[in-house]
This record gives sequence, C-alpha cells and structure tokens, in this order.
Amino acid sequence: MYSNTKFEKIICGAKPEYDFVKSKLGYPQGTVKYLGLCRFDNLHNFKTKRQIFMMLTWRQWFGLETTILNKEEDRQKFIKSKYFKAINDIFESSEFNRFLENNDYELIFHPHHEMQRYIDLFKTNSSRIVIANEKEYDVQQLLKESEILIT
Repeated sequence: MYSNTKFEKIICGAKPEYDFVKSKLGYPQGTVKYLGLCRFDNLHNFKTKRQIFMMLTWRQWFGLETTILNKEEDRQKFIKSKYFKAINDIFESSEFNRFLENNDYELIFHPHHEMQRYIDLFKTNSSRIVIANEKEYDVQQLLKESEILIT
C-alpha cells in the first residue's frame, strides 16, 4: 500500500502485476510503470529449428574442483561419475538416435560452463548430436531457436 511505503516508483515486469498494483494499492498516477522483463526483450522475432537444446546443470556435490586446473584426477572422477555415464548413455542410445533420425531433430548438447573443461571427454558417432563449445555457440540463440529444451 502506498500509505505504508510511499515509494516514488514501482517497476512491474508482468502486466497482471502492473494492473493489480496500479488499481489496488493506491499509488499516485505515474508512480507505477510497466516495463516488462528486460532479459526477455531479445526473445522475440525468431524462427525455431528442428533442434533439441540440452543444457544440464552443474552441482558442487560432484566433488570436482571448480577451477580451470583441469587436473587429471578430476577428469578420471568425472568419467566414472553417474552424471557422465548417463549423458553418454543418451548419446549412445540407438532408440534415442532413431528418434532424432525419424523426427528430423538435431540435439545440441551444451555442457554447463563448469563442464566445458571436460568437453573433449564427450563423444558421439551420431551426425545428429552436436557437442557445443561455449566459445562457438550462443546460449541465448540456442534457447530461442530450439523447439525442445532439456535441462
């Protein structure tokens, strides 16, 4: 309520929020502004591709260093992890590769920033699976153009 806060400006990211604050909370004319969410401004005017974008999370509990040292012992731990094995199982799955082929999809696997140092460990024989280096692929572009997102 304006009577409690006396804010000079209120910025709203969603239209329903704007409508509610403007009509129900008693703020003076011009105090409440609807500006949208700037991080979504570039998510318009694009075409999607027959593309699946796979960008998995990173967790500290992997027990790996979060530095660029790329120690061999960390690489070996990573290769033995359930996380790495699960990803490779997807890449090697004949059923998944048939799905990509039969539905004319390409999978873009973009490892998390912390996993990029292990990118050379990921392998695929499929021409429909791309292992994306963060220096060559733009995440925002992949988000916009992909029909499916796996996180």
